[in-house]
Order: sequence, then C-alpha cells, then structure tokens
Amino acid sequence: MDYRRQQIEELNLGERWLGAEHAQSAYDFALKYSATDRYGLNTDTVSSIDRLEIESASVAKNWLSDRLDSVGSVQVVLNENEVFVVQSDRFLESWQDIFMPARDDAMIIHNNSKIIVFYCHEDELEIGVRNT
Repeated sequence: MDYRRQQIEELNLGERWLGAEHAQSAYDFALKYSATDRYGLNTDTVSSIDRLEIESASVAKNWLSDRLDSVGSVQVVLNENEVFVVQSDRFLESWQDIFMPARDDAMIIHNNSKIIVFYCHEDELEIGVRNT
C-alpha cells in the first residue's frame, strides 16, 4: 500500500478510495481546472478565484470553512491513481492532517456544488467556481 494512502487511512475519516478506472476519470476531470502555467486553478475554466498563502493554521482552517460547504462530500484528487471521497465536514476538520507542505498538490472537488479547491505543496490554497 502506498504510504500516503496509509497515512490518510490512519486518520479514520471514513473515506472511500476509487478504483483505478474511476480514479483516472476523476483525475482527467480535475485536470481541466488546473492551470498549466503555474500551481493553481485555471482562470479559463474557474471563476471567482480566491487565494490564501497559509501562514496560520487557524486562519487557514477558518478561511476554507467559510468558503467550502460542509454539507455533502468532496473528491480529493491526489494523482491519477489516488482519489478518495469523504464527507465535506470530515474533510474540513482534517485537511491539514491530510496534506503535507513540500509534498502534496491536490484538487478537491465538491460533489454538491461547482466549488473546487487547489492545495499547493507551497502551502497555498485557491478556491473557485467551476465554469462547466
């Protein structure tokens, strides 16, 4: 088992990992919203982008909680092989334990809205609204 998946499973979030075919499909979908010229969201496919350079864990937690609906679920797309679905409220409680600066880049897609989040390994967050 991959070390990152093992670390996430140890958090006991109640996540569900997607199989290979569905993970690849989720990854391909997420790529439409990822910028190709920098780390972040694609301004051609995402609107109302808000950005935060994380300097304080508590500020970042509040910032994200104010912008990402806690109702429903999110898909966390780490790469083409590692995608999991977790309840939004559980994600909001634990996202700082899921991601590690200097290691992770991820797209977080809310399943009940058009909200999308990009977490950058440089400890930055971007959130916006998918145009399609």
